[in-house]
Formats: sequence, C-alpha cells, structure tokens
Amino acid sequence: MLSKFSTVIQNAVDALAPPVPLLEDFTYHWKMVMKFYGNRESISKTVIESTNIPAHLDQLLKILLEEEASQESGTTGPCLEYLLQHRLLDLLATLACTDCPPGMRQFTLCFIRRLITQLKHPILPHVSVYSPIQRLVSLCNGRQASPTELHEIKFLCALCGIICKHPQLTNIFNSQQVMGERRLSTSKTSDDAQVYEDRDFETITVSSSNLREFRILKVFLCFSECGSFPKRMCSYCRFFEPSARSGAHSELCTMLANKLDVLFASIPPDIEPNDLDDLQVNWGFDSPVWTEASQFPGCRQVAAFFAWLDYCDQLVRESHPIISTALAASIRAKFLEHVLQPALIESETINKVLITAFITKCLKQVSAPALLTEFLYWLVGESREPELPDDSMCVVRQHLLDNCLHDQDEISLETLRLFEVLLEKNSEHVLHCLVLVYLTSRSYYDTSVSDSAIASWSDEEDEREKQRDGPLLDFSSDSSPVSRTLAPSNINKIINSFLLLLPQHLHSTTDPDESGYEQYVQDADRQYQACIGRCTCFGWPCEATFPEPAEYDDSGSSDSRPEADHGRRFYEGPFLRMLFIRLVRLPYQPYEINLQLTGLVSRLAMLPHPYLHEFLLNPLLPALPDANTLFSTLQLVANELVTQIPQMKNYKQLLFAIRQKLLGDGSEVPEEENSVLESVVVLEEFCKELAAIAFVKYHHSS
Repeated sequence: MLSKFSTVIQNAVDALAPPVPLLEDFTYHWKMVMKFYGNRESISKTVIESTNIPAHLDQLLKILLEEEASQESGTTGPCLEYLLQHRLLDLLATLACTDCPPGMRQFTLCFIRRLITQLKHPILPHVSVYSPIQRLVSLCNGRQASPTELHEIKFLCALCGIICKHPQLTNIFNSQQVMGERRLSTSKTSDDAQVYEDRDFETITVSSSNLREFRILKVFLCFSECGSFPKRMCSYCRFFEPSARSGAHSELCTMLANKLDVLFASIPPDIEPNDLDDLQVNWGFDSPVWTEASQFPGCRQVAAFFAWLDYCDQLVRESHPIISTALAASIRAKFLEHVLQPALIESETINKVLITAFITKCLKQVSAPALLTEFLYWLVGESREPELPDDSMCVVRQHLLDNCLHDQDEISLETLRLFEVLLEKNSEHVLHCLVLVYLTSRSYYDTSVSDSAIASWSDEEDEREKQRDGPLLDFSSDSSPVSRTLAPSNINKIINSFLLLLPQHLHSTTDPDESGYEQYVQDADRQYQACIGRCTCFGWPCEATFPEPAEYDDSGSSDSRPEADHGRRFYEGPFLRMLFIRLVRLPYQPYEINLQLTGLVSRLAMLPHPYLHEFLLNPLLPALPDANTLFSTLQLVANELVTQIPQMKNYKQLLFAIRQKLLGDGSEVPEEENSVLESVVVLEEFCKELAAIAFVKYHHSS
C-alpha cells in the first residue's frame, strides 16, 4: 500500500518538475556506489547484499541503455563518454579483484557482462573497456574453488560469444597485458618465421603468413588458462579453418593434452574405485553438488580432471575437424600412451585396480567420435587381422586380458567391467578385433560330420550351403529379416539344450514361475530390438556360410579351402578364450565375477551376427573336436557341479537357501559352501537367459 502511494507521489513530482538529465542521474548513482567506500570501518564488515551498491549498478546500466536508445546510431552519449573517459570499469575491476565488500566480484562480473552484451555500441575495442576485462579474465582462473564460479562462466561465455561474432576483436587480447607474466619475445628466423618464446608454453615457431591465425589461437589459450571454459569457445575454433590448420601444427593440442597429465598427477593414489564410478561431473555449469555423503578424499581433484576431460571431449566434438583430429591424437599420445599405459602396466595391485577403474570412467565419459576412436584404438589396437596365440600386437589389450585372469579377484572384476563398457560403445572395430575376425572363416565347423549333424540344426542348411554369399541383413526395412541361422527350424531343441544342461535335481527352485525362461523373454526382446538398431550400419551378413575359396587365397588352390583348416587348431581369439577360461572357473570364483562374466557373454550373444550367433547359441553345432564353444564350456561346468553338489549334506535345502539369499530374503549359508552353491544359481539362470535370447532372435528373424 505504501509503495503504491510512493509511486503516485513520485509521478506527481515528475509531472511538476522536469526529469533529471541522464548524465546527472548517471553521476549521482556512481557517486552513491563510491560513497560506500568512504566509511573504512564498514567496508570489510558489510556484505554487498546489505548495501545499495547492486541497485545503483542496475540504475547505471539502465541509464546507459536508455541513453543509447535515444541516440543516433553510431554516436556516443555523454553517460557512456563519462564511463569511458573516467575509466569506471577499471575501478570496478579493482574492486572485483579485492572482492570488497564481500560479493562485489559477483555483481561486477554481472554488470560488465550485461554491459558488453546489451549495448549495441561496440565498446569492447576501447582501452578503458578491454583492459579491465583482461584483468577479469585472468581473475577467472579456476585455480581455487570460488563461490562466484557460475558468474565467472557466464561472463566468459558472453565474452566468447562477442568474439565469435566479431573475430577482429581477437587482436585486442594479444597485447602484453593479457599475458600478464607470460611475456612473449620475438626473433626472426632464417625462413622469415617468428619464434615466440613463452615461459609457460615453450617455444612456438609461426610463419609470418599464419601470424594472424596464431594470434587467434593465443586468445584461445588465454581463455584455456582459466578454470571455466566457455563452450562457445569450441564453436569459435570451428569457425576459422586457417586457424584450425595453424592450431593443428602448433602447441595448442599438446597444451590441452598435457593439462590432463597435470590434473591426473594431482589425484591421490588411494581413491576408492567405487567413488570414481559414482562421481557425476561435467564441464561448465553442471559442476558436482558436494554433499557430506558424496565427498571423499581427493574428490575435488578427481572432479577437476574429469571436468577437463569433458571439456576436451566437447572441444573435439565442436571444433573444426582438423583441430578435432589433431587434439584427439595428441590426447592419445600425450596422455593415454605416455601416462595411463605405463601406470596400468607397471603399477602394483592396488594401483592397478584404481588405474583400470580410471580408464573405465574415462571411457564412459568420452563420446566425441574422433576422441572415442583414439581411445578404442589404444585399447584394442588398430590392426583388423587375426592374431596367433601368444602373439599379440596390442600391448594394452593383451595386458587387460591377462588382468581378467589375474590371481587377485578385484583386478579381474575391474577389468571385466572395463570390457563391458568397451562393448557398450557399440564399435564395429572393437567387435571385429575382439571376436568376429576369428569366426568369419567358420573354421570351428566340422564339415566331416555335417551330413549327419545338419539335420539336428536346421532343415534348411543344405540349401544354405549352396548359397555361399548370403544377403546382407536389412534391419532398416519394415519387415523382419529372414535368417535360417538366427531362426533355425529346430529352435525347440536349441532352447531345451540350454534348459536341460543342468540336471533337474540341481535346480535351485521348483516354482513353475521361476523355473522357465519366459521371465527373461521380455527383457531380452527389448534389448535385442535396441541392439538391431545399433548394428544397422555394420552391414553384417544374414547367414553363416563358408567363404568362397578366393576369400582365402586368390589362386583358389586346394590349400585355401575350409577343409584345409582341419590341419591346424581352431583359435577363438584371446577375448573369447579368456571368457571360456573364466567360465570353467565358475564354481570357484566370487559371485560378482560370475555375474560380470555372464553379462559379457550375454551381450555378445545378443548381437545379430550369424557366425557369432552360431558359435555361441547353437548347442547342436558340429564343432571340431578341439574347438571350444560356449555350450561345450558350460557342459564342463555342469559336469563339475554334478560331481561336487551331491556330496554336500542337504544340498537341496542349501540350494534353495542360497537362492533366497541372492534374492535378498534368505538366511545365511556356510561361507565355505557359498561359492559353489552360488555358481549353480548363476549357471541355472544364465542358461535361461541364453534360451530367451535364442527364442527372441528366432522370433525376430523368422
């Protein structure tokens, strides 16, 4: 009520008296801002929210905008002239640096951000504007946690937005002031290039023709020195192709990659791997909200590293392809190969778990195609040729596979988790290198007994054998693809082979609702539909057929026929061999490893690739005697359990109790018997899941 009355009085006064000139009003509000600093005793004791400074700053901006609206285009009004000539922004920048009164930095950043973005007049090139802005840029360095971080980011984003629209403004950030202590000196070289000696960034040689592009990059580096990096700067790098070419050959990519090394080195070595996995951090505005429950020793160092990695990932995604490719390659060379690879291979047991978890977290976070490709090539190698046993060409991949079979269960478990994330990336190259390259020759297939065995697999096999080159799967069409490999006529025999692998007396449940595979069908159907969508672009064949002789040898000699493979042992590849070795140990390894292991195999079995499907999901496959298949491996496990379990007293009750325990509503079971009993439940449920996958693939492919 009082405020309305006050407004009426003010309107009456305005009607009787002429309005105050804008310049007089402007200087009044500025003097009111300065008046606060006349009382030295109250300066350090008062927070800015309890003063009138924010209101006066708002009025200053409103007056400037009002003045500009009344001026002719291209002219400067008296209020703006006053701000420029009296260097008001310099004084505000000083107050922001001292943060006096507490909170002044936040309101100064906000005021200047709104000033340079809302005024149409190009004031940024004026020395009394860009000079204090340079000081504020160096203030937003992110080296220490700051309560004004959000406002710092907004300020930098606004500044980068202006630079993106007006690239010529980059020159104002190349003065010596913007570099601060990083003084640059130049000297001529014999080829008319200039050598820039930078105390922090080593020596950079730039040809005179690319000098402008180099200056643009130095602007980028100036912003990169700050802790908060505007995403618009990623677009900024994309706009300039000459700059991109210069950037790819300058120290830019090396600097960005080296900072990963610096941040990684600051992380304490005793971080818990689970804390890494639970930490959610992105670059920019989505910084983690720390609570007492989410904090752990070293959490801020970890967050700083992954925030920078996310920034690099964003930069690779948004920048010009030339810079994207160069930066991704630099990160691989300078950080993955130079830092993470030695740490993984040479570290002790505890650190090996942490380093593996760290790689897994990095792999989860990376999504930019160029950077993800470098990560995947580093992990599985670039060669697409099959390898012989004990003759690996990729050091990192072989070391990870060895770690999957490590004596320390925590190392094996963490490495299996890494491979799960690797498969989740849905890379054709990864699938080819790990699995498919060893199966596409179909050298696991025993053709000598195929006449008697084919009938138990599919009545259509004879016809399929005549059609060597099967059509490609077309998952993009409305109709489901027809594949006799994925949808054999004897699907019931296949399903029953899995369900009856474990004898009935070893089943942990007699409940009909839990004894069948139907409970897995719905989830398998959802996963398979998603898998089909992801694999559409791979161009995989529809049927599992023997390659033509020419695919082995252009000469077409008799030695190139599939039958010639019978003279040597079939090799399923190091990845599948590792999985099979681990599966054989199912009764004697921890429950967590068994779950992770069977999850990996299920993910492979879900893929709509005919050779992989036949090798993993065809229990009736006429395989060579020395060819280990998934089903033959599971048979070994079942035979072991048939021998071990009946020797336990009351094993039926124990099986039921362990099942209830795993479901979370059972009693304790003697520790010494846990592993073997748990493996029965794991194998029982795993067979149901495989049966469900086979049924779903049959349904979609028939």
